[in-house]
Amino acid sequence: MLKLINYINFKNMSQQKGFTIIELIVVIAIIAVLATIVSTNVLGYVAKSKNTAIKANMANLIVYGLTYYTDNAGSYSGFCTSPKVLNFQTAINSSAAPNTSTCDYNSANEAWCTVVQLQIPLASNHPTNYCVDSTGKKLEKYDAFCSSGVCAVP
Repeated sequence: MLKLINYINFKNMSQQKGFTIIELIVVIAIIAVLATIVSTNVLGYVAKSKNTAIKANMANLIVYGLTYYTDNAGSYSGFCTSPKVLNFQTAINSSAAPNTSTCDYNSANEAWCTVVQLQIPLASNHPTNYCVDSTGKKLEKYDAFCSSGVCAVP
Protein backbone atom coordinates (compact mmCIF):
# COMPACT_ATOMS: atom_id res chain seq x y z
CA MET A 1 0.00 0.00 0.00
CA LEU A 2 2.80 2.43 0.88
CA LYS A 3 4.49 1.72 -2.46
CA LEU A 4 1.29 2.57 -4.29
CA ILE A 5 0.93 5.95 -2.47
CA ASN A 6 4.55 6.85 -3.20
CA TYR A 7 4.06 5.87 -6.86
CA ILE A 8 0.92 8.04 -7.15
CA ASN A 9 2.60 11.08 -5.48
CA PHE A 10 5.67 10.70 -7.68
CA LYS A 11 3.57 10.37 -10.79
CA ASN A 12 1.58 13.56 -9.97
CA MET A 13 4.75 15.55 -9.28
CA SER A 14 6.43 14.42 -12.45
CA GLN A 15 3.49 15.73 -14.49
CA GLN A 16 3.88 19.31 -13.14
CA LYS A 17 6.49 21.15 -15.17
CA GLY A 18 6.58 24.55 -13.45
CA PHE A 19 4.74 27.16 -11.46
CA THR A 20 1.30 28.43 -12.37
CA ILE A 21 0.90 32.03 -13.40
CA ILE A 22 -1.06 32.75 -10.21
CA GLU A 23 1.80 31.45 -8.06
CA LEU A 24 4.27 33.67 -9.93
CA ILE A 25 2.05 36.75 -9.61
CA VAL A 26 1.64 36.18 -5.86
CA VAL A 27 5.40 35.86 -5.38
CA ILE A 28 6.07 39.01 -7.43
CA ALA A 29 3.44 40.93 -5.45
CA ILE A 30 5.00 39.85 -2.14
CA ILE A 31 8.45 40.90 -3.33
CA ALA A 32 7.11 44.27 -4.50
CA VAL A 33 5.47 44.96 -1.12
CA LEU A 34 8.64 44.03 0.77
CA ALA A 35 10.78 46.15 -1.55
CA THR A 36 8.50 49.15 -0.99
CA ILE A 37 8.69 48.78 2.78
CA VAL A 38 12.48 48.41 2.77
CA SER A 39 13.11 51.31 0.37
CA THR A 40 10.86 53.65 2.39
CA ASN A 41 12.77 52.85 5.57
CA VAL A 42 16.15 53.20 3.89
CA LEU A 43 15.27 56.59 2.39
CA GLY A 44 14.12 57.80 5.81
CA TYR A 45 17.42 56.75 7.37
CA VAL A 46 19.37 58.46 4.59
CA ALA A 47 17.53 61.74 5.20
CA LYS A 48 18.08 61.46 8.97
CA SER A 49 21.79 60.86 8.45
CA LYS A 50 21.98 63.94 6.20
CA ASN A 51 20.33 66.01 8.94
CA THR A 52 22.89 64.66 11.42
CA ALA A 53 25.73 65.58 9.04
CA ILE A 54 24.32 69.10 8.68
CA LYS A 55 24.09 69.55 12.45
CA ALA A 56 27.64 68.23 12.94
CA ASN A 57 29.04 70.64 10.33
CA MET A 58 27.10 73.51 11.88
CA ALA A 59 28.51 72.63 15.34
CA ASN A 60 32.02 72.64 13.85
CA LEU A 61 31.25 76.02 12.32
CA ILE A 62 30.54 77.39 15.82
CA VAL A 63 33.95 76.17 17.01
CA TYR A 64 35.66 77.62 13.95
CA GLY A 65 33.84 80.92 14.54
CA LEU A 66 35.44 81.23 17.98
CA THR A 67 38.87 80.58 16.49
CA TYR A 68 38.26 83.08 13.69
CA TYR A 69 37.14 85.74 16.16
CA THR A 70 40.26 85.26 18.28
CA ASP A 71 42.61 85.23 15.28
CA ASN A 72 41.06 88.40 13.82
CA ALA A 73 41.33 90.68 16.86
CA GLY A 74 37.72 90.31 17.98
CA SER A 75 36.06 90.75 14.61
CA TYR A 76 34.01 88.54 12.30
CA SER A 77 34.84 90.71 9.26
CA GLY A 78 35.11 88.42 6.24
CA PHE A 79 34.00 85.37 8.24
CA CYS A 80 31.23 84.27 5.86
CA THR A 81 33.52 84.49 2.83
CA SER A 82 36.58 82.87 4.40
CA PRO A 83 37.75 79.67 2.63
CA LYS A 84 37.09 77.45 5.63
CA VAL A 85 33.52 78.73 6.05
CA LEU A 86 32.95 78.26 2.32
CA ASN A 87 34.17 74.65 2.70
CA PHE A 88 31.71 74.16 5.57
CA GLN A 89 28.94 75.69 3.44
CA THR A 90 29.79 73.32 0.57
CA ALA A 91 29.64 70.32 2.92
CA ILE A 92 26.38 71.56 4.44
CA ASN A 93 24.80 72.20 1.03
CA SER A 94 25.73 68.69 -0.12
CA SER A 95 23.44 67.29 2.61
CA ALA A 96 20.78 70.01 2.76
CA ALA A 97 17.99 71.06 0.48
CA PRO A 98 19.62 72.72 -2.55
CA ASN A 99 20.98 76.24 -2.05
CA THR A 100 19.34 76.84 1.32
CA SER A 101 22.46 77.56 3.38
CA THR A 102 23.12 81.22 4.15
CA CYS A 103 25.69 83.01 6.32
CA ASP A 104 25.27 86.52 7.68
CA TYR A 105 27.03 88.81 10.13
CA ASN A 106 25.97 92.11 11.66
CA SER A 107 27.18 95.50 10.45
CA ALA A 108 29.66 95.90 13.33
CA ASN A 109 31.18 92.44 12.54
CA GLU A 110 30.56 91.38 16.14
CA ALA A 111 28.24 88.43 15.46
CA TRP A 112 27.56 85.89 12.71
CA CYS A 113 24.75 83.49 11.96
CA THR A 114 24.11 80.70 9.46
CA VAL A 115 20.87 78.91 8.62
CA VAL A 116 20.06 75.91 6.43
CA GLN A 117 16.96 73.92 5.50
CA LEU A 118 16.99 70.34 6.82
CA GLN A 119 15.99 67.25 4.84
CA ILE A 120 13.28 66.01 7.23
CA PRO A 121 10.83 68.69 8.40
CA LEU A 122 9.42 68.86 11.93
CA ALA A 123 5.92 69.25 10.50
CA SER A 124 4.77 67.69 7.27
CA ASN A 125 3.73 70.97 5.66
CA HIS A 126 6.67 73.20 6.71
CA PRO A 127 10.34 72.83 5.82
CA THR A 128 12.52 72.99 8.94
CA ASN A 129 15.45 75.38 9.27
CA TYR A 130 18.48 74.79 11.47
CA CYS A 131 20.21 77.94 12.64
CA VAL A 132 23.46 78.47 14.60
CA ASP A 133 25.15 81.71 15.58
CA SER A 134 28.27 83.09 17.21
CA THR A 135 26.74 82.86 20.71
CA GLY A 136 26.50 79.08 20.31
CA LYS A 137 22.73 79.12 19.92
CA LYS A 138 21.28 76.20 17.95
CA LEU A 139 17.72 76.67 16.78
CA GLU A 140 15.64 74.08 14.90
CA LYS A 141 12.33 75.59 13.81
CA TYR A 142 10.45 75.86 10.56
CA ASP A 143 10.59 79.67 10.66
CA ALA A 144 14.15 80.20 12.01
CA PHE A 145 16.24 82.78 10.16
CA CYS A 146 19.34 84.98 10.57
CA SER A 147 18.90 88.57 11.62
CA SER A 148 21.95 90.81 12.16
CA GLY A 149 24.14 87.84 12.97
CA VAL A 150 21.73 86.20 15.44
CA CYS A 151 19.33 83.27 15.09
CA ALA A 152 15.75 84.46 15.34
CA VAL A 153 12.15 83.39 14.86
CA PRO A 154 9.27 85.71 13.99
